Amino acid sequence: MDTSEGTLTEGTPAKPRKFKKVDLKVTTIIPNMLSKEQIHDANELEVKMAFEDQLIKETSDKRNELESYIYSMRSKLDGNLKEFGSPDDVTTMKNLINEAEEWLYSDEGYDTTKSKYAKKLEDLLIPGKKFESRLWEDNHRPEAIQQLKTQIERCRTFAQQRDEAHEHITDDDRIAIRKECEDAEAWMYDMMGKQGELQKYNDPILTVASINTHRQQLFSKTNPIITKPKPKPKPATPPPTTENNTTNTEEKPTPMDQDNNDSNENNENADEKKMDEDNNDTNNETNNDENKDNVPMDTESETV
Repeated sequence: MDTSEGTLTEGTPAKPRKFKKVDLKVTTIIPNMLSKEQIHDANELEVKMAFEDQLIKETSDKRNELESYIYSMRSKLDGNLKEFGSPDDVTTMKNLINEAEEWLYSDEGYDTTKSKYAKKLEDLLIPGKKFESRLWEDNHRPEAIQQLKTQIERCRTFAQQRDEAHEHITDDDRIAIRKECEDAEAWMYDMMGKQGELQKYNDPILTVASINTHRQQLFSKTNPIITKPKPKPKPATPPPTTENNTTNTEEKPTPMDQDNNDSNENNENADEKKMDEDNNDTNNETNNDENKDNVPMDTESETV
């Protein structure tokens, strides 16, 4: 192999390479790019177009609503709403409907604003609601009256109960419940009589709202009495325990036991005294015998 200068030979290590990091500048170029002002204007135009589309839709919906009400109300005036308006009221209402229909299909009504459609519809709704309100009251009044009657009957039934579960209800409470029932019932029948004298096209004086109000008042006044809880029985006083009685008996003896104890003590003292006396006698006798044995011999001789 060539071993000249500058040439690597076999077994010679290679010199390490040096690297240097350099920041690269990148520039993005988009053809036909919009400026910020153009983007802002485009967003505003989009919002404006969306608002216009929404307004066109709402205007069309309001126009259809007016058209539907014209056809529906004209049909009802010849049907179920006819008796809930006087002949003059029905004629006036039909004239308003015809005028609104002519305007709607005219050049002005065909292409106009949402607010004008809403105004024409409101001019028909105000008088038309009177017919519909009278019909609604007539249909729902019997149900409201029946609910009030049921509430009155429940309260009266409760006032008559005198079983054990209701024995805590006083007579004054029962009288108060009966009076509330009588007042509610008197008002109901009085108003039913007045309502019966009116025609269906007259504004009702016995409304569903007034009936529900009286039913709620009856409930509010009687429910606190009906739901009054039964008082709890007083707890019984517990008798004294057996342990206490035994302790008291041991600590405090009866007079008879005291007398027996005194008598036993006296008997014991007497026995001890007697035993002492017997011992003394025995000792005396023993001493005497000893004295006899100890007499001197000379005395015996002299005596002989």
